[in-house]
Amino acid sequence: MFIPPPGYLLLQLDYSQAELRVMAAQAGEKTMIKWFKEGKDIHLASALKKYHMEDEYDRIAKILELEDDNDPEFKIWKVRRKQAKTINFGIIYGQGANKLADSLECSLEEAKQFLKEFDKTFPKVAAFVKKQHALAHENAYVTNVFGRKRRLWDIDSDNKALVAQAERQSVNAPIQGAASDYTLFSSILIWEQSKAGLLPIDKPQAYTVHDSLGYFVKPE
Repeated sequence: MFIPPPGYLLLQLDYSQAELRVMAAQAGEKTMIKWFKEGKDIHLASALKKYHMEDEYDRIAKILELEDDNDPEFKIWKVRRKQAKTINFGIIYGQGANKLADSLECSLEEAKQFLKEFDKTFPKVAAFVKKQHALAHENAYVTNVFGRKRRLWDIDSDNKALVAQAERQSVNAPIQGAASDYTLFSSILIWEQSKAGLLPIDKPQAYTVHDSLGYFVKPE
């Protein structure tokens, strides 16, 4: 969709796990914030905590980095990390046990257990989700950290499916909205610095998608 002009390349920049970082900050979830500050892979750290192997982080991270298909531990932890990632993002998108079971290709009981363990590991995230639901029912809208409002007209609907969807949006919208706003702020700062000659960008920004920015830049 975006073709660089002759003599230019397309450079894409994006935040690392922006939505999870925003969620951790909004919820005040100390464990997750600590992992981010330590530069850890949040999904691997979550998987290791689930299996009570937090002290093995450096060793398992190295195994995943080497990507040796002949190493049985690589195959095991690749799957476990992927499961943790699905669960982590599933919370943001408001996935219940049924949807999570489909995503993980596991039984409904296993999915329920995964959610129970997540709530135990990150209790403040669970409290944040409940608080957002309550705010939605009280006000019929929620806001992100910058005051951007998401109206939720269906929160008082007689249709339970529409109410459930509005509750999911009450959690998701402030998180995705904040991540998007941070990205927009970055695009402003980058353009100001490029105009001041501090960054080698001589063309307007090509696009923004969620938490990523695209630019046309010269190879040098």
